[in-house]
Amino acid sequence: MSDDNGTPPQADNHVPYQRFSKVVEQRAALEARVAELEAEAQRLQERAATADTLSQQVQHWQTQAQQYEQNLGNYQAAARVGVTDPELYEAAQWAHSRLPEQDRPSFADALQAWKSDPTQAPLVLRPHLQPAPAPAAPQAAPAPGQPAPNPNNGAQAFAEAPKALDVMDMTLEQYKAQRERFKGTSLI
Repeated sequence: MSDDNGTPPQADNHVPYQRFSKVVEQRAALEARVAELEAEAQRLQERAATADTLSQQVQHWQTQAQQYEQNLGNYQAAARVGVTDPELYEAAQWAHSRLPEQDRPSFADALQAWKSDPTQAPLVLRPHLQPAPAPAAPQAAPAPGQPAPNPNNGAQAFAEAPKALDVMDMTLEQYKAQRERFKGTSLI
């Protein structure tokens, strides 16, 4: 049913004020809750990003710590076989890196093998891995009742102290004679 103007008749769509205000309050509460949840989501995203960054840093430091532990183990292995000079240590690392990767022993095992058989060691390391020569037998000490030998045996007796020559007190002939005497010889 429509009016003569073609507009539908108005139905009584009246909403009570209490119901209207209750819906408005619920909507405001929900909007506040949504804003609160969005802020919390933002905070959690920032924390997740921070956690990712910290996780990457922890992974980096763990990798670096493992590298340092390996380097320390290699240096200790080198020190056990007597390689303590930094340049010699680098030469040993270089020689180890040149071994075929497929069957490459650990650095410590390679050094130990080279130390036990220096002929199999790389040429750069061979002289340093040779066993040290046995120390010479110490000379026997003189018997307690026997006097020690005189270290001045064979020394010439001191007659008089040499005199310093003062060129200023010499005559021309004395100076020429002195000069000819030392000419061509090193004074040192």
